[in-house]
Amino acid sequence: MTKRFLILAALVAAGYSFGMAAIGEPDHIHAAQAAPQTAAEPTEPPENPPAPDFYLEDVVNGGKVRLSAYKGKWVFLNFWATWCSPCVVEMPMMNNLYKQMKKDGMAMVAVSVDEGNGSAGMVKKFAEELKLDFTILHDPDNSAMRGYRVRSIPRTFFVDPDGNIQAAAEGVREWDNPEMVRFFRGIMQEYTNKKKKEAKNSQNKGVSG
Repeated sequence: MTKRFLILAALVAAGYSFGMAAIGEPDHIHAAQAAPQTAAEPTEPPENPPAPDFYLEDVVNGGKVRLSAYKGKWVFLNFWATWCSPCVVEMPMMNNLYKQMKKDGMAMVAVSVDEGNGSAGMVKKFAEELKLDFTILHDPDNSAMRGYRVRSIPRTFFVDPDGNIQAAAEGVREWDNPEMVRFFRGIMQEYTNKKKKEAKNSQNKGVSG
């Protein structure tokens, strides 16, 4: 048994759940969980609410990144911290998932909510030691985390090319599990089929009009 799965076994014993058996399908979230509503807004939230935008520092590559810059791509968005043991455990699995899925048009963005002086350097060192290939951003004042109503970490969102949240999951997951890979590809295919159907209906409407 590898060290990774020994750690996972310990987490399960401590009450954490992971993998497809625990997650089933990542739960769809409502707009109320993603952003506050006003009295003027409809009481029935949309099925797939817009992902709140943010502008955060890229601790590895430098500069700042907007989530909206990824429009047109799928985004695996994860909130985490270096002090969060379950977060640390799932990072290598996220990296494996990214390596498998980037050819499918998936980007991966991990937002660290570490706070305090020197936290950005600590996050950068962590990412470099683990040789993570995906984007690591820093949210030291937790503004992005609050925008997504994240109350516990790790917390993961799957954002479609239109910038809407398709699914969300709370807690550690065995992200590189083949069943999980098939699940994500299934969501992506369903989205593609829907877009093709919408385009066809629009064409037909134009012809008949």
